[in-house]
Amino acid sequence: MKKEQSGFSLVELSVSIVIIGFIMAAIVQGKNILDNAQIRSIISQFSEHQTSANSFKLKYLQYPGDFDEAVAHWDIGTNDIEDGNGDGKIQFVQGGVYEGYRAWQHLTYARMTKANYLGTETTGAAQLESDIPKSNQIGGFVFEHGLLAMTSGNVIALGIPLASTTTINLGSSLTAQQAFAIDNKSDGGNPSTGKVRSIEGNGSTAGTCVDANGAGTADDLYNISSGGRNCIIGISFTETP
Repeated sequence: MKKEQSGFSLVELSVSIVIIGFIMAAIVQGKNILDNAQIRSIISQFSEHQTSANSFKLKYLQYPGDFDEAVAHWDIGTNDIEDGNGDGKIQFVQGGVYEGYRAWQHLTYARMTKANYLGTETTGAAQLESDIPKSNQIGGFVFEHGLLAMTSGNVIALGIPLASTTTINLGSSLTAQQAFAIDNKSDGGNPSTGKVRSIEGNGSTAGTCVDANGAGTADDLYNISSGGRNCIIGISFTETP
Protein backbone atom coordinates (compact mmCIF):
# COMPACT_ATOMS: atom_id res chain seq x y z
CA MET A 1 0.00 0.00 0.00
CA LYS A 2 1.46 3.37 -1.04
CA LYS A 3 1.89 6.13 1.54
CA GLU A 4 0.05 9.33 0.74
CA GLN A 5 2.41 12.23 0.02
CA SER A 6 1.91 15.40 2.01
CA GLY A 7 2.88 18.99 1.18
CA PHE A 8 1.99 21.53 -1.46
CA SER A 9 1.88 20.79 -5.13
CA LEU A 10 3.58 23.09 -7.62
CA VAL A 11 0.19 24.47 -8.61
CA GLU A 12 -0.68 25.28 -5.01
CA LEU A 13 2.69 26.93 -4.46
CA SER A 14 2.25 29.00 -7.61
CA VAL A 15 -1.19 30.15 -6.53
CA SER A 16 0.15 31.06 -3.08
CA ILE A 17 2.99 33.10 -4.59
CA VAL A 18 0.56 34.96 -6.85
CA ILE A 19 -1.72 35.75 -3.91
CA ILE A 20 1.22 36.99 -1.83
CA GLY A 21 2.29 39.15 -4.78
CA PHE A 22 -1.17 40.69 -5.00
CA ILE A 23 -1.17 41.39 -1.26
CA MET A 24 2.26 43.04 -1.39
CA ALA A 25 1.24 45.13 -4.40
CA ALA A 26 -1.91 46.25 -2.57
CA ILE A 27 0.15 47.25 0.48
CA VAL A 28 2.59 49.26 -1.65
CA GLN A 29 -0.24 50.89 -3.57
CA GLY A 30 -2.01 51.75 -0.33
CA LYS A 31 1.14 53.37 1.05
CA ASN A 32 1.57 55.38 -2.16
CA ILE A 33 -2.02 56.59 -1.93
CA LEU A 34 -1.48 57.60 1.71
CA ASP A 35 1.81 59.37 0.91
CA ASN A 36 0.23 61.31 -1.96
CA ALA A 37 -2.71 62.30 0.25
CA GLN A 38 -0.29 63.65 2.86
CA ILE A 39 1.56 65.71 0.24
CA ARG A 40 -1.69 67.12 -1.15
CA SER A 41 -2.75 68.00 2.39
CA ILE A 42 0.46 69.95 3.07
CA ILE A 43 0.25 71.77 -0.26
CA SER A 44 -3.38 72.64 0.50
CA GLN A 45 -2.38 74.12 3.87
CA PHE A 46 0.35 76.20 2.25
CA SER A 47 -2.14 77.48 -0.32
CA GLU A 48 -4.71 78.31 2.37
CA HIS A 49 -2.23 80.35 4.42
CA GLN A 50 -0.83 82.16 1.38
CA THR A 51 -4.36 83.10 0.32
CA SER A 52 -5.06 84.46 3.81
CA ALA A 53 -1.90 86.60 3.79
CA ASN A 54 -2.60 87.97 0.32
CA SER A 55 -6.26 88.63 1.17
CA PHE A 56 -5.10 90.58 4.22
CA LYS A 57 -2.80 92.62 1.98
CA LEU A 58 -5.68 93.41 -0.37
CA LYS A 59 -7.90 94.58 2.49
CA TYR A 60 -5.40 96.45 4.68
CA LEU A 61 -2.74 97.31 2.06
CA GLN A 62 -0.04 95.72 4.22
CA TYR A 63 0.92 92.18 5.12
CA PRO A 64 -0.09 90.59 8.42
CA GLY A 65 2.59 90.90 11.06
CA ASP A 66 4.06 93.89 9.22
CA PHE A 67 0.76 95.82 9.54
CA ASP A 68 1.51 99.09 11.36
CA GLU A 69 -2.11 99.92 12.29
CA ALA A 70 -3.07 96.72 14.11
CA VAL A 71 -3.38 98.45 17.48
CA ALA A 72 -5.60 101.17 16.01
CA HIS A 73 -7.87 98.56 14.43
CA TRP A 74 -8.18 95.92 17.14
CA ASP A 75 -6.74 96.97 20.51
CA ILE A 76 -9.46 96.61 23.14
CA GLY A 77 -7.34 97.61 26.11
CA THR A 78 -5.69 94.24 26.73
CA ASN A 79 -2.32 95.34 25.30
CA ASP A 80 -1.85 92.00 23.57
CA ILE A 81 -1.67 93.45 20.03
CA GLU A 82 1.46 94.87 18.45
CA ASP A 83 2.09 96.77 15.22
CA GLY A 84 4.62 95.82 12.61
CA ASN A 85 6.76 98.51 11.01
CA GLY A 86 4.98 98.62 7.64
CA ASP A 87 8.05 98.12 5.46
CA GLY A 88 6.45 95.37 3.36
CA LYS A 89 8.52 92.60 4.93
CA ILE A 90 7.19 90.03 7.39
CA GLN A 91 10.36 89.64 9.41
CA PHE A 92 10.86 87.19 12.25
CA VAL A 93 11.75 90.06 14.56
CA GLN A 94 11.90 93.75 13.71
CA GLY A 95 12.27 96.53 16.25
CA GLY A 96 11.40 94.17 19.09
CA VAL A 97 8.21 92.95 17.39
CA TYR A 98 8.06 89.32 16.30
CA GLU A 99 6.27 89.92 13.02
CA GLY A 100 6.60 86.29 11.92
CA TYR A 101 4.40 85.23 14.84
CA ARG A 102 2.27 88.38 15.07
CA ALA A 103 1.17 87.72 11.49
CA TRP A 104 -1.07 84.95 12.79
CA GLN A 105 -2.48 87.26 15.45
CA HIS A 106 -3.29 89.90 12.82
CA LEU A 107 -4.92 87.28 10.60
CA THR A 108 -6.95 86.06 13.57
CA TYR A 109 -8.28 89.53 14.39
CA ALA A 110 -9.05 90.05 10.71
CA ARG A 111 -11.04 86.79 10.81
CA MET A 112 -8.96 85.24 8.06
CA THR A 113 -8.00 82.04 9.87
CA LYS A 114 -9.99 78.93 10.76
CA ALA A 115 -8.66 78.98 14.33
CA ASN A 116 -7.53 81.71 16.72
CA TYR A 117 -3.82 82.32 17.24
CA LEU A 118 -2.12 84.44 19.90
CA GLY A 119 1.16 84.99 18.06
CA THR A 120 2.65 86.45 21.24
CA GLU A 121 5.69 84.20 21.75
CA THR A 122 8.96 86.13 21.91
CA THR A 123 11.64 84.12 23.70
CA GLY A 124 10.66 80.46 23.56
CA ALA A 125 9.45 78.17 20.84
CA ALA A 126 6.12 79.16 19.30
CA GLN A 127 3.34 76.90 20.50
CA LEU A 128 1.56 74.92 17.80
CA GLU A 129 -2.17 75.67 17.56
CA SER A 130 -1.72 78.50 20.06
CA ASP A 131 0.79 80.89 18.47
CA ILE A 132 0.94 79.40 14.97
CA PRO A 133 -1.00 76.85 12.87
CA LYS A 134 -0.01 73.21 13.13
CA SER A 135 0.75 71.21 10.02
CA ASN A 136 -1.41 68.19 9.23
CA GLN A 137 1.81 66.21 9.61
CA ILE A 138 4.62 67.50 11.88
CA GLY A 139 5.61 71.07 12.77
CA GLY A 140 3.95 74.39 12.05
CA PHE A 141 3.86 77.36 9.69
CA VAL A 142 5.81 80.59 10.19
CA PHE A 143 6.48 83.72 8.12
CA GLU A 144 9.92 85.15 7.41
CA HIS A 145 11.06 87.55 4.71
CA GLY A 146 14.03 86.37 2.64
CA LEU A 147 14.17 82.87 4.12
CA LEU A 148 16.04 80.17 2.15
CA ALA A 149 17.87 82.82 0.08
CA MET A 150 14.58 84.12 -1.39
CA THR A 151 15.72 87.65 -0.64
CA SER A 152 12.99 89.56 -2.44
CA GLY A 153 9.97 87.74 -1.10
CA ASN A 154 7.93 87.07 2.01
CA VAL A 155 8.14 83.36 2.71
CA ILE A 156 5.88 80.97 4.57
CA ALA A 157 7.84 78.02 5.91
CA LEU A 158 7.04 74.66 7.44
CA GLY A 159 9.23 73.32 10.23
CA ILE A 160 9.35 72.58 13.94
CA PRO A 161 9.60 75.91 15.81
CA LEU A 162 12.55 76.13 18.20
CA ALA A 163 13.41 78.80 20.75
CA SER A 164 15.07 81.93 19.37
CA THR A 165 15.13 85.65 20.14
CA THR A 166 17.00 86.94 17.09
CA THR A 167 16.49 84.81 13.98
CA ILE A 168 13.99 82.21 12.90
CA ASN A 169 14.93 78.76 14.17
CA LEU A 170 13.27 75.68 12.70
CA GLY A 171 13.85 71.97 13.15
CA SER A 172 13.21 69.52 10.32
CA SER A 173 9.64 68.35 9.78
CA LEU A 174 9.77 66.61 6.39
CA THR A 175 11.73 63.83 4.74
CA ALA A 176 13.69 64.73 1.62
CA GLN A 177 11.22 62.62 -0.38
CA GLN A 178 8.27 64.62 0.98
CA ALA A 179 10.01 67.95 0.38
CA PHE A 180 10.83 66.93 -3.18
CA ALA A 181 7.24 65.86 -3.84
CA ILE A 182 5.92 69.22 -2.61
CA ASP A 183 8.51 71.15 -4.63
CA ASN A 184 7.97 69.04 -7.74
CA LYS A 185 4.19 69.54 -7.65
CA SER A 186 4.37 73.26 -6.82
CA ASP A 187 7.53 74.44 -8.59
CA GLY A 188 10.53 73.01 -10.42
CA GLY A 189 11.71 70.32 -8.03
CA ASN A 190 15.04 71.99 -7.26
CA PRO A 191 15.69 72.70 -3.56
CA SER A 192 17.83 75.80 -4.18
CA THR A 193 16.00 77.65 -6.97
CA GLY A 194 12.48 78.87 -7.72
CA LYS A 195 9.70 79.89 -5.36
CA VAL A 196 9.80 76.64 -3.36
CA ARG A 197 13.05 75.81 -1.57
CA SER A 198 14.32 73.48 1.13
CA ILE A 199 17.29 72.98 3.39
CA GLU A 200 18.26 70.96 6.44
CA GLY A 201 16.55 72.10 9.62
CA ASN A 202 18.39 72.84 12.84
CA GLY A 203 19.87 69.60 14.16
CA SER A 204 19.94 67.78 10.82
CA THR A 205 23.26 66.87 9.22
CA ALA A 206 24.32 68.84 6.14
CA GLY A 207 23.57 66.93 2.95
CA THR A 208 20.72 64.88 4.39
CA CYS A 209 18.07 67.07 2.74
CA VAL A 210 19.93 68.75 -0.11
CA ASP A 211 22.75 67.12 -2.05
CA ALA A 212 24.46 70.38 -2.94
CA ASN A 213 26.31 69.39 -6.10
CA GLY A 214 26.31 72.98 -7.26
CA ALA A 215 26.47 74.68 -3.86
CA GLY A 216 23.10 76.42 -4.12
CA THR A 217 22.51 76.24 -7.87
CA ALA A 218 20.28 74.51 -10.39
CA ASP A 219 22.52 71.44 -10.04
CA ASP A 220 21.33 70.79 -6.49
CA LEU A 221 19.16 67.75 -5.82
CA TYR A 222 17.03 66.47 -2.98
CA ASN A 223 18.77 63.62 -1.18
CA ILE A 224 15.75 61.34 -1.39
CA SER A 225 17.80 58.31 -0.35
CA SER A 226 18.44 59.75 3.11
CA GLY A 227 16.28 58.48 5.92
CA GLY A 228 14.38 60.43 8.53
CA ARG A 229 13.02 63.94 8.65
CA ASN A 230 15.82 66.29 7.61
CA CYS A 231 14.10 69.13 5.71
CA ILE A 232 12.33 72.40 6.23
CA ILE A 233 10.55 73.90 3.23
CA GLY A 234 9.45 77.42 2.34
CA ILE A 235 7.35 79.05 -0.37
CA SER A 236 7.76 82.67 -1.47
CA PHE A 237 4.34 84.22 -2.06
CA THR A 238 5.00 87.90 -2.77
CA GLU A 239 7.58 88.10 -5.54
CA THR A 240 9.43 85.70 -7.78
CA PRO A 241 12.87 85.34 -6.18
